[in-house]
Amino acid sequence: MDSKKILFITHQLSRTGAPIVLLDMIRLAASKGHEITVISLMEGELSEELCNMGISVTIKDDFWHDRENFSKYASGFSLVVANTLVTYQVIHALAGSVTPVLWWLHEGEQYFEYFKQVLPDFAHLPSNIHTVCVSSYVSRVIEKRYGVTLPLLPFCVKRMDDAEIDPDNSDPWLTHFTSAPVRFLICGTYSMVKGQDLAAAAIRELPKDIFMRCRFIFCGNEEMYDPKILNPVRALSKTFPDQVKMIASVPRAEVLLLMKYGDFLLIPSRIDPMPTVAVEAMMMGRINIITDVCGAAGYLEDGRSGILIPPDDAASIGYAIKNAVLLCDDIEGYSLMAHASKKIYENNFSEGIVKNLMLSVIEGLFV
Repeated sequence: MDSKKILFITHQLSRTGAPIVLLDMIRLAASKGHEITVISLMEGELSEELCNMGISVTIKDDFWHDRENFSKYASGFSLVVANTLVTYQVIHALAGSVTPVLWWLHEGEQYFEYFKQVLPDFAHLPSNIHTVCVSSYVSRVIEKRYGVTLPLLPFCVKRMDDAEIDPDNSDPWLTHFTSAPVRFLICGTYSMVKGQDLAAAAIRELPKDIFMRCRFIFCGNEEMYDPKILNPVRALSKTFPDQVKMIASVPRAEVLLLMKYGDFLLIPSRIDPMPTVAVEAMMMGRINIITDVCGAAGYLEDGRSGILIPPDDAASIGYAIKNAVLLCDDIEGYSLMAHASKKIYENNFSEGIVKNLMLSVIEGLFV
């Protein structure tokens, strides 16, 4: 297929789920020779990676008031990809235009409720707007609210080899982390949705014999956060500096390095449509301890390929941590569950499975 121009628009360029999976789509399109341009409502760490790929990034947070000029600009592209619900202005501005738009949705129901006054009617979108959902959870939300079933477009997670994720790292806390019997990683923006406060509360209540066997690393942006969520974690790390470490957002390779040397990824989210980090844990052959309201939990079987827990329940998180520590005493049991976790990645999220679907969707919409 001839090279085409694609405009990708995202709500931000932080190292969080939706921007990261969009970056994978961008890489895939670029590998096929398509010319890529990116607009983001907010700046972020991924700008540097895009720059290194030779892709220009523009920061623009309003598409409606200048919609005529924006529509004219967008008409120079074969496709516009709007990532996340937050880019709803793009949909309004380009609705009914000659430019095909792929709107890729990742959000939970609370976002649909928050934006309900400004969202279009998903049951009556113009023919040039093609909406897809990252998981069946998102699809169910739209079906319940608008009475229409939308197709799924899952994301692929690119595997990284050991040379890429195992650099020379002399951080003494990493050595301390790897020396512990049982290691947990908790990743995500410090927000009510992600629920790290619940994890902190659960860790505080662990029996001493269990707690002393564990190390916990919390990884997340400490510049954009909800203080009600971050402060309990910060207090926990100060009280127990030998067991609990907080680190800022780091490149993906470093997150995977922590997973490589860890045992469990703990996802205490109150709601989470499809946490990318859960899929990365599967890819690394690690076990998710995850609330059953998360989209990724739908792929897991409790006790066989992951540990599922109810949301908003610190006591259940603590019980799951205790069971995880006991599971590590059963080398064969841990190995079987980790292997089952990895098979879910290979069968559902690996590049070979997803990229052909993704390319067929993208290239099937070109004008």
